[in-house]
Amino acid sequence: MVPTNPSIDKKLEITVEKTIEAIARIQRFIIKYGPKLNDDQKEKIAQKIKELQKYL
Repeated sequence: MVPTNPSIDKKLEITVEKTIEAIARIQRFIIKYGPKLNDDQKEKIAQKIKELQKYL
């Protein structure tokens, strides 16, 4: 196992929490405005989400 730096670990944890909050905001946006988006806008959002998923 690779030794970890507590400072880096804390920063990473903060970043993970902020990322989760940002995803929740995106989710709320899609729920609220999804029906009003045109097909091209929906496809752009869906494509970006697929791109992100391949890194997890």
